[in-house]
Amino acid sequence: MKTIIAAVVAFMFITSIAGAQSGIKVVLQSIEAENLTLKAERELMIANVETFRTGYYPSNPEVSYSLLFGENAVAGDKEEFGVSQSFEFPTVYFNKLELANKQQALVGTEFNDFRRNILYKAQGLCYRIIHTNQTNNELARRLRIAEDIRAAFDTKYKTGDIGVIELNKSDMNLLKAQTEFDLNAIERAKLLTNLRAMNGGKAIELPDTVFPKRVVEVFVDQAFGKSSKYNPYLKQLRAEIEVSRVQADVTSSSSYPKINLGYRNLNEGGFNFNGFAAGISIPLYENINKTDAAELQVKAAEIKLESYLSEYETEMKAAYETVRSHSKSVKKVREMFGAVDNTELLRQSLELGNISTLEYFLELEYYSDMKDRFLDLELEFNLALGELFKYEL
Repeated sequence: MKTIIAAVVAFMFITSIAGAQSGIKVVLQSIEAENLTLKAERELMIANVETFRTGYYPSNPEVSYSLLFGENAVAGDKEEFGVSQSFEFPTVYFNKLELANKQQALVGTEFNDFRRNILYKAQGLCYRIIHTNQTNNELARRLRIAEDIRAAFDTKYKTGDIGVIELNKSDMNLLKAQTEFDLNAIERAKLLTNLRAMNGGKAIELPDTVFPKRVVEVFVDQAFGKSSKYNPYLKQLRAEIEVSRVQADVTSSSSYPKINLGYRNLNEGGFNFNGFAAGISIPLYENINKTDAAELQVKAAEIKLESYLSEYETEMKAAYETVRSHSKSVKKVREMFGAVDNTELLRQSLELGNISTLEYFLELEYYSDMKDRFLDLELEFNLALGELFKYEL
């Protein structure tokens, strides 16, 4: 399986703490501590662990007393007192104890996978909030420019330098900028509400405007091995196989005969009798087909793991391809927007009369659309990185 992934070109990022990483880390730590669903799952895990700590001890001892009345004084009454304890073969207790330990480990892996999914969802929310923060800054800048342009056009209109059509264009541009700014604020508020719900209803802020940086490259097959090591669901599936194997051993050993040992006291006709009693069960019917069923459970667990590994490989490759396809584009566009601010150049050109009002608004809209696309692309890129590294949460 690794050879297929190794054929993919070497390119994959590892997290390096910078910028927004610290903010996201604080948010995820808070959610891990405050999330109500996670708290309930943690309590359920503890309860299950306590449940698995029972069942590998011998059955309860039995105490019996009998009083039988005779038909006449010659026969007399008959009293019998007994204490007995049944035992299974030592192998059964050993297997049950091992099964309990494996079941406890399985519960732990199930909880870790549940926890990982909660944090992965929260991380995605954090990335989207960072995106709205970035968009908010960009839209606020556009709104200020639109207000300045509207004010300048109003002055020019009053002096007769421009007509009503140009003034209306500035009004529509201002309305568009205000609407986009307001809609983004609504989206950010909704995301923060969802984040607060995941934080146990406690308000939490994330003002960051920078995504975590990913700077180190490794081979994909190496990354697959690393993520497989940390993947809690893979650990859960492997633990399920171990549990089913030990369960098969318990079922098999339970087919051994059971031994019953005890003490008896008999009082009959004025005579007292004491002694020991012993018995053995004959395993004829109780465990018919149980061993075969347990072995089939083992095979089913192994097939489940194999199936998931195949799906996991596809998932990893898809996430990797998304990262690879976006990474160069993000880098190039980031450099382009960092080198020059076209909005300021366009504004200067408009004031100097080098371009018409129509040309200004068309070019401004084109530049704004490109900037929006870049912010969306950066979000998609980081979400793909989050998918690639979610097993490290």
